[in-house]
Amino acid sequence: MPAEQPVIRQVFDAPATPESIELVLDAAQQWWDDLGGDVDMHVRHAFTTALAEVTGNIVAHGRRTAGGPRRFDLRLQAHRDRLVAEFTDHDESAEVDVEHATMPPPESEDGRGLALARAVLDRVEHRYDGANHWLLEHRRLPVPAAPGGGE
Repeated sequence: MPAEQPVIRQVFDAPATPESIELVLDAAQQWWDDLGGDVDMHVRHAFTTALAEVTGNIVAHGRRTAGGPRRFDLRLQAHRDRLVAEFTDHDESAEVDVEHATMPPPESEDGRGLALARAVLDRVEHRYDGANHWLLEHRRLPVPAAPGGGE
């Protein structure tokens, strides 16, 4: 696939409810299936974990600025050299410091989402311009050849 033309497999709008975490995981699984076996299993697991964590943060911490149900958009892209997820939610600014997110003490029951995403991805960013924009990125690794495989 050409580097300048990403495969955009999943673009959807979802309610910001606890059930949406499962929608995101289902969309990710369909995306992985459609991409085939050329994405390392460790990368898949790390990326999917980060998707679930950021979705959970949007659901748990979003503050709606206007009436109506809270919603978010998700766009998943596969480039030759990287995987990208872009979330957009139209809540008030999520006042987070992604760059300095750290793991809480072991006895804490929450607060691990962004720190975990940062630990497993190459890039995690948040910006606010009237909407919250979350960017998650992981460089793609070549899938190792099967043992005993030849040319």
